[in-house]
Amino acid sequence: MSEILVNTIKKADGTGTITVPAETGTVLTSASVLSNSNMPAGSQVLITDNSGASSQTHVDVTLPTSGYDFFIINLYGLYSDGSGVSIVRTIEGGSKIGSNDSYRYAGFAGRDVDTAPEMNKSSGATYGRLGYHELSNSSSDRVSIRLYVYNSTSSSLRTQIFSEYIGYNLTASGQFQLVLTGITRTAAATCSGISFQTTSGSQTYAGYQLFGVTA
Repeated sequence: MSEILVNTIKKADGTGTITVPAETGTVLTSASVLSNSNMPAGSQVLITDNSGASSQTHVDVTLPTSGYDFFIINLYGLYSDGSGVSIVRTIEGGSKIGSNDSYRYAGFAGRDVDTAPEMNKSSGATYGRLGYHELSNSSSDRVSIRLYVYNSTSSSLRTQIFSEYIGYNLTASGQFQLVLTGITRTAAATCSGISFQTTSGSQTYAGYQLFGVTA
């Protein structure tokens, strides 16, 4: 029997045709699963959707070590039972990095419209600081954080983090707070995760989402 080659298929209801590309590949259906390698460069892919937990001393987000240019983390519904502030540490080789002069950070904050902008920085710290004042201790006035994580998949570049932090009725001031902070790891290493922590007490969060932007 002769082989029949077609690239146009007539639809069953007779309303038109479907043209099959003249190339080698796999036809996708609604049941198909796309890997990040099948997405165009620059696509934002949901990697993890976490439902949250209460009374956590740290919230660890695992990062893939290849396949992406950078990562975006949304952590939401965050509040604390203590007087600590929000910080992050990188996870490298299975360890959370917290020794002296491990991070440098700088940023600015605003509290309400009648308060002068605040600046905060460190040229050598044991953590990267996200918030300038205490976390909210109220479940109705929670904190939300978005992190952009760069260079984490490289062993020769320093991991860099940009943070957007928003909170309301924080216990130290009773005011709205918006903080933008840049954090740089002082040593080059592959970063396999980000650990959200508080400097005292424990924290409760509603959840987080991790997105990767494809290379």
